[in-house]
Amino acid sequence: AAEHNGDGFEQFMAIWKGEKTRDILSKRRCWRIMAEFNGRICLIESRTIMEYPDFISEVQKLGVKTAIYLDMGAHSSYSKYRRNDGKVINLFGKRGEFAHTWVAFCK
Repeated sequence: AAEHNGDGFEQFMAIWKGEKTRDILSKRRCWRIMAEFNGRICLIESRTIMEYPDFISEVQKLGVKTAIYLDMGAHSSYSKYRRNDGKVINLFGKRGEFAHTWVAFCK
């Protein structure tokens, strides 16, 4: 990635070739992965607080074969997105102007 002016980060593969790669501590929280879904790269989040194995199972039912776990951490379980008109939409969790671990999809 660096050779092409890109960046990288380290997480683990949550799903590889359709199989769950590992279980993590069984804590109930919201979960997030970056996945290939219907030929597109997207973020998939749990709608409710749940255990990790249940989340991965639901994602596999969607047909996801490749996914990277994106740790939201115990103190950073929140989600926002920015609409095309620039308005920030809070999906759940902290409501504030600033956050961290942004993922940007640019054309």
